[in-house]
This record gives sequence, structure tokens and C-alpha cells, in this order.
Amino acid sequence: MKTEKELIPKMKFGIIYFIQEQRNNRNWSNDLLLEKLEISQKELDKVMENKEPIAASFAKKLSIIFSTSAEYWINIDKNYRNWLINSGNY
Repeated sequence: MKTEKELIPKMKFGIIYFIQEQRNNRNWSNDLLLEKLEISQKELDKVMENKEPIAASFAKKLSIIFSTSAEYWINIDKNYRNWLINSGNY
């Protein structure tokens, strides 16, 4: 039997899941989200691709519009990337 440290979740969610969840909780359209973040759809698509860690400046924007901390968003992204590497899904 595996110990708790050896268990790896079958699925972990990336930052975009949490962004969409926050957007949906507020009943915001995608256009309103983009307006509040002051970014284009192309820039959001880059985040959705999960190819590179989110920038501190983007985490700060998320923290402002969702009343969280930038560290919250950076940690979600970091934990997701670590999970991808450890689970062999990267």
C-alpha cells in the first residue's frame, strides 16, 4: 500500500480552471473578464495553453480583480506544474 506521500492525484487542475470558476461565480462574460484583466483573448489563450508559468504581473491582475493574493495564483500554477512533472503528464 502506498503512503500518503507516494499518492499522486489522477487529475489536478491548472490555473485556467480556477480563473473560469471565479468568472462563472461572478456571472461575468469572457469579454468582461478580458476587459477587467486588460488583456486580449490571444493573451488569455497563452495562459490556457499552460506552456509556461504565469507572470507575476498577470498574477497581480488576477489578485486585484478576484480579491486574492498574487501568491495564491502563483502557487496554483506552480503546484499544477509540479503535478504534471511528477505524474508524467508534462
